[in-house]
Amino acid sequence: MDNEFDIVQLESIFSNDFSSPIYAILASQYLKKNDIGRAYTVAKIGQEHHPDDISGKYILAKIHLLKNKIKKSKIILEEIINVFPLHLNARKLLIEVLKKQNSNKELEYHIAELQKYFPNEASLSSKNNLSDEEKVKKEYDRKETSSAFVDKEKSNIEINNNMATFTFVDILISQKHYSNALKALKVLENNGRDQSKINRMRDQINQKLEK
Repeated sequence: MDNEFDIVQLESIFSNDFSSPIYAILASQYLKKNDIGRAYTVAKIGQEHHPDDISGKYILAKIHLLKNKIKKSKIILEEIINVFPLHLNARKLLIEVLKKQNSNKELEYHIAELQKYFPNEASLSSKNNLSDEEKVKKEYDRKETSSAFVDKEKSNIEINNNMATFTFVDILISQKHYSNALKALKVLENNGRDQSKINRMRDQINQKLEK
């Protein structure tokens, strides 16, 4: 049985410190709720602070797959397996990616590697096997047009120095959290970051607000 976490408490910890290592747990909890947008935001920011964290890499690879960004998912999964060949879930997910790509030669290799390290997982060689990720994606596709992010500007947050990065601003803009993005740019400006880049991003936001 999967561990259950207090998502409100996790959100509180993460919002106070974006460098907290609990980001992978929070992103995973969002995935369980089919909230792929928030899962991506958390995983992306967490990976910026912890680029070598395998757990975070794996979560991000799952998210990319669920968003149909198959190439990005494959790249991350291959990075994981190169560092840690015994990562069962990464190997299984890579096999699912290769099935989608019809990469038969690579697929055969990774199935063979899986069977070598984990003989009980041989059933994955069946192309009819529906992965957990595919099940989640079907549910996500069904709900994709729901109102999960309708009231984006209601989720205002306090931006501190640890949270404010250009990557964070990009994510806020992509999710139409424009007021929060402007707050983050102000923090970056106060910290003496690249002013020309700040001005460009601020102009970009203002143009979107005028539409």
